Amino acid sequence: METQSPVDLINDRNPDYYDFPCYAIILPAIATLGVFGNALGFFVMFHPEMRSFSSMLIHGLLVSDSVYLICVMLCRTPVSWLMHWFSISTSEPDFWKLLDYVQRLYLGAVTFKEISWCLIVWYTVVILTEQLCVYVCPVKLSKWSKLASAVKITITIPILALLIHLLSFFKFTRIAVNYHAFDHKMICLSELYRSSKFQVYDTYIYMIIFIFIPAMAACASVPKMLYAYKTSKYPDMTAYNRTAHLNQEIPLGRVFKSGRSTHIVLALSVVFFACQLVTMLIYLEVVVDLDVNPLSAKCHKLPVDRTFENQSPHLQRAHYFVSVLYAAINFPLFLIFGKDFRATFLKLCSKLRKTYASSATRDPPHYSAAMCEGLFEEHRRRLQVHLWMDNYSTTHIMIISYPTTVVHKYQWSDSDLHAFNAVKTLLASAATLSHPEEKALSRAQDSCPEIAVARTSVT
Repeated sequence: METQSPVDLINDRNPDYYDFPCYAIILPAIATLGVFGNALGFFVMFHPEMRSFSSMLIHGLLVSDSVYLICVMLCRTPVSWLMHWFSISTSEPDFWKLLDYVQRLYLGAVTFKEISWCLIVWYTVVILTEQLCVYVCPVKLSKWSKLASAVKITITIPILALLIHLLSFFKFTRIAVNYHAFDHKMICLSELYRSSKFQVYDTYIYMIIFIFIPAMAACASVPKMLYAYKTSKYPDMTAYNRTAHLNQEIPLGRVFKSGRSTHIVLALSVVFFACQLVTMLIYLEVVVDLDVNPLSAKCHKLPVDRTFENQSPHLQRAHYFVSVLYAAINFPLFLIFGKDFRATFLKLCSKLRKTYASSATRDPPHYSAAMCEGLFEEHRRRLQVHLWMDNYSTTHIMIISYPTTVVHKYQWSDSDLHAFNAVKTLLASAATLSHPEEKALSRAQDSCPEIAVARTSVT
């Protein structure tokens, strides 16, 4: 029977002193803030004033960034907390039970982490290319940069990424460990990935073709885009669009909308260039050994990334946090460099604040009195109804019942239908009331001195 305990398992992992605070606290905090910021950016970019070809592509980028942040957090944070909890109080049977859930989370998130990172690179390449065309060939761009085309591209890119990563869903498998005191499983490479050819493909060919080359092409286009932007005759896209109309050229309205995102894309491209450069250098440093050793017999119980297994933990942390920061920094970049984005965001915030402030002080419907008049006509001999408006501009209904002098008050501000049903119910309950008396009316008024009741004659 195997005698390896959780303590031995954790010691074999050789966690660094900074692993727990980095992966269990800082990483989920950055990921949570990043997902929240990406969600805000998504809804602001979805506003009609911001809707354009480039904004639709940025939607895809924001969704990919959010999925990547969530998957990285699921891959790293649970196992860090598991090791930390066991070192404090978790018993050994509980450790193996929790390990099963942690392994399932890892296997469900690791493939989508690869797909989402690939999508981040591809969306960035397409966005940079589109923004470069804004200044290099605006007339041609205006012919095909329609929202329908942007939607097709935004949907096609994830489909291609899923097809490329189709085999990645079968990369790992779990094998039961039957020679241990507690039942648990190990994560192993599947039979398909145990061959040296697939190891070479997964480690080098895939990274070079689908990540490295597109990323370097995007980074290489950044200087050209900066040069085109600086030397453009109309760096202000508003003037560019106006001049095109005066010269009776092809309307460049769609190009103008795309050009409004130039500063945002430039900021994204610079950050993308820096992050990709760092992550690629770290990755090449780790996998520079071309003598690939298939991990056919090597299985792992703790679900962690084994790419950096023989490297310094500082390299692994740098690789993770650089990529996570790039996926989480979108919203601050949009606010700082996107003038139109910032204006639209502040406009939406102001509108939301006014809506929230007026929710309790909403003006009554203009036709409330007329609506109630018809309802009350049938029961005018049995009750006295008064409508008034208080200091908060909220419509009230007071029904004074006689001879019991009970004052029923009702206020509404949500909907006219709600008020209609409430008044109808009150009138139905007062159908058997007797004729009102002046003395009872005075007593009813005295019971509500804070309300100025307008007397009306009752026939």
